[in-house]
Amino acid sequence: MGYNFKETMSKPERLAPGHRMCAGCGGTIAVRNVLRGLHEGDKAVIGNATGCLEVSTFTYPYTAWEDSYIHNAFENAGATLSGVEGAYKALKRKGKLAEDYKFITFGGDGGTYDIGFQSLSGAMERNHDMVYVCYDNGAYMNTGIQRSSATPMYADTTTTPVGSESNGKPQNRKDLASVIAAHDVPYVAQTMHDWNYDSNPLLVPEARRDAVTASYAMYAMIHHHALCYSPFGIEDLGLEPEALPTPPPEMMAALNIDPASFDIHGTKAALGSVYALLEEMRPLYLKYRGTRHMQCFLKHSEEDKGDYLRFQNFDIEISYFPKAPGCPLSAGVIYELSESKFLIAGMMAQFTFHPKAGENKNVGFLRKESGTVRDGRWETWQIQNGDENGHMMAVNQPTCFYFEMYKY
Repeated sequence: MGYNFKETMSKPERLAPGHRMCAGCGGTIAVRNVLRGLHEGDKAVIGNATGCLEVSTFTYPYTAWEDSYIHNAFENAGATLSGVEGAYKALKRKGKLAEDYKFITFGGDGGTYDIGFQSLSGAMERNHDMVYVCYDNGAYMNTGIQRSSATPMYADTTTTPVGSESNGKPQNRKDLASVIAAHDVPYVAQTMHDWNYDSNPLLVPEARRDAVTASYAMYAMIHHHALCYSPFGIEDLGLEPEALPTPPPEMMAALNIDPASFDIHGTKAALGSVYALLEEMRPLYLKYRGTRHMQCFLKHSEEDKGDYLRFQNFDIEISYFPKAPGCPLSAGVIYELSESKFLIAGMMAQFTFHPKAGENKNVGFLRKESGTVRDGRWETWQIQNGDENGHMMAVNQPTCFYFEMYKY
């Protein structure tokens, strides 16, 4: 039978909304997709090693899990579910249980690669009929970004800092898939989200300190709803640029790291302004996220020259500025407040309004204002002339504009 994406995505959710995981978290995205692999009539028992997923989805007496759920300690998720699966088989043999169940365990990389590895290995060696899912974010994120055996070599964590005395984690990342395959289990797989391009806004900021981080933060927090996003090493922004610890040139070359990533000239001001504006815009992006009334733009690479965003009654052409030292990249968000009213916040870009394709009309401004957003509400600083059809964003700070448009 062929895979029907629409049918799969229309299945009832087995992880209920309203839990305490951060919006956009990769852990819950992975869980929801794994659980969609179950048939609607299937019954399941879910195990969960201690970690972000457990503490945020199961706070007694509340749970986000629609299936039977067991919270385990860090070290025994594999043992617990293998024991439940063994008991289930025994009850089936004795005729005391007629229903069929599936068994799935979730654990982070700390609870899988390290603390819980012995019980996982035992469950795999005994070939229990269960699925173990490791959501791997490369460190002990729940307790402060300490290194794990899933952390890549040279990574900067709180226990393997990059600086003049350390080059980051000195060991290679453990190849867990190969280790589990060596247990001769029926199926081993590795998956990842489609976030693997070089300038991925959800991954790259954690490896850089320059002003580009501000652009990625704005795009990641709004477009991907990663509300807990914070670049690793943000505490370094209090240092003078010359005092910032940087990896040796040979290490940056070996890992293909852009040396400009550690140039913090302009970063503090740009990133601080972005975070302040994001906090004020919170009511807007909570209202419009997931709709076509909020669209974001980001310059992903030097070859990326712009974007063309289509709204209900107007289209907006965005031209990106070239990358400049000490400046963020082109990035921002456009809110369509009504058919003719727009709020734009962004930087390093020029935008032009157009009529919809096929319309033999011109566009003009009824009102054009510069200002800012306070608690989701527009605050006017200056009313500008309305005879221009484009406007440039500020170079290194997010700037906000409000427009009322018309066609003639």
